[in-house]
Amino acid sequence: MRTKDLKRKLERIPVVTITLIGINVLVFLILDVLSISDHLYFIDPYYSLISYGSLGYDRVLNHHEFYRLITHMFLHGDEGHLFNNMLMLATLGYYMEEYLGHIRFGILYFCSGLIAAVTSMVYNMMQMDLTPSIGASGAIFGLMGGFVFMIWHQRQQQVEIDPRRLLLAVAISFYGGISSQGIDMAAHAGGFLSGIPFAALLNLTRYRKGRNTK
Repeated sequence: MRTKDLKRKLERIPVVTITLIGINVLVFLILDVLSISDHLYFIDPYYSLISYGSLGYDRVLNHHEFYRLITHMFLHGDEGHLFNNMLMLATLGYYMEEYLGHIRFGILYFCSGLIAAVTSMVYNMMQMDLTPSIGASGAIFGLMGGFVFMIWHQRQQQVEIDPRRLLLAVAISFYGGISSQGIDMAAHAGGFLSGIPFAALLNLTRYRKGRNTK
């Protein structure tokens, strides 16, 4: 019985969220050290990140650098940008990872991030804007969309929800969304809107798995 209780407690630890935060912070620290000798960084830190994997439709489509669809999620322009995103990730990730489970949560995060990246590229192509895009906010807004679905689903299941948890998550997400400079609204919209159906599909697979094992 104690073994089962310990296993349940371990399963509730948001290991994917913690890992993502750790990677983001580590990448920022490494690039911060590398940028000391990068003169372009002091002129425009965002453009200096092109060489490190920022997102841009020209680099992805014309140079076939598809890795940028992933690498840009782990790049941040300054400490404030990193802090705001990691604050949102920690808050939303805590609830969404417990709700979906580790693997499904990871799928939601990266799939929403990819859709956000594509949305950003399409919008920038229409505007003929070559400004590079960086940051985890597209994927994080996918978690926000998943969070909206989670609230709706739990209400449908008549699960009691602590309003303080909701207010905290919403307040932190709102703060992070409006306090970041150079906001990529296309990425935010793409991430949020894709997060809702992704969360619904992932939750459906969780339900079917639970039903089949009974």
